[in-house]
Parts: sequence; C-alpha cells; structure tokens
Amino acid sequence: MGHPAGHLIMKNRRLVSALIYGTSAFCLFLYFDSLNHTDAPSYQVRLLLVAAVLFGIAVLLSLFARRAGAICALVAAVICWPLLWRLLGMTATQFGWLLNYHPNTPATVISLIVATLRALTDVFPLIPNGTKQTEPDSRAWTLTVTALYMFAMVLLECWQAIWEWLFKLRYGS
Repeated sequence: MGHPAGHLIMKNRRLVSALIYGTSAFCLFLYFDSLNHTDAPSYQVRLLLVAAVLFGIAVLLSLFARRAGAICALVAAVICWPLLWRLLGMTATQFGWLLNYHPNTPATVISLIVATLRALTDVFPLIPNGTKQTEPDSRAWTLTVTALYMFAMVLLECWQAIWEWLFKLRYGS
C-alpha cells in the first residue's frame, strides 16, 4: 500500500493540472467570443473553439489520469499556437500585440504558455517516476499559487465586465 502523503501529492498535482487547463479553456472561450464578432477567418475561429473544448476535456481527464489529460492539453496547444500566431500577426521581434490587439489577448497568451509548460512537464516529467518524494509538504504551496494564478487570469480576462458592473452598481443604470 502506498504512503498517504504520496497519494495526497498525486491528488494535488492532478488538481493543479486541472485548474491550469481549465483556466486556459476559459481564456480561449472568451477569446473565441471576442473573435466571433470580427473578420477573422471562420475556420481559424472554429479551430480555436475545438482547442478550447480540448482543454475542457483535459480538465476532466487530468483529474483521473494526469498523463492522458496532459496529452489532450498538448494537442489543444498544438492547435492553438499556430492559429494565435497567425491571428495576432506576431513576429519574433514585435510584441506590441500584448497591449494593442484586444483586451483578452494577454490573458489568453499567458494562460496558453502556462498550460503548455504544465502539459509538457506532465507528459515528460523532470523527476523520474521511481524517485521517492522525501518531503510530503514540498509541493503544498502549488495549489495556492495555482488558485492565485487562476484568479489573476480571470480578472485579467474579465476586467472590463467587472469594471462596468462596479460602475453600474455605484452610479446605477
């Protein structure tokens, strides 16, 4: 029978992966919604929607089978990166798109970077599986940091709606 602390660490890792993939799905859905009202090519917009759905599926898969969830998230990232690169017109030397393209763009790109890195480390672990974890609390802080990251991404993605709601609350309709 496994060590209880090891089981807790595995649950923590699965939950962290699920939260990161869920944040990316949320950001991509809002980015998709903003692109739906533009003249972006429809096949690219549909592929971004497929990638967002794949991130949503990765959330569920990572809760039960972390590696399967990570593979699903990597497929979503492989779909997203070329499309975002093309939609934003990015080049290696031009990063003005972060502020002047669309308000949802920074959160979408940041969440995609974090989800891609998380999926890569879940598929190709830096620590071999046979290595034992000596300190059970060594990764206890990751859940807190992930929750703060998720909260920050939601605020970054929805700041305009929150501001409008606060304005209406203060000054009425």
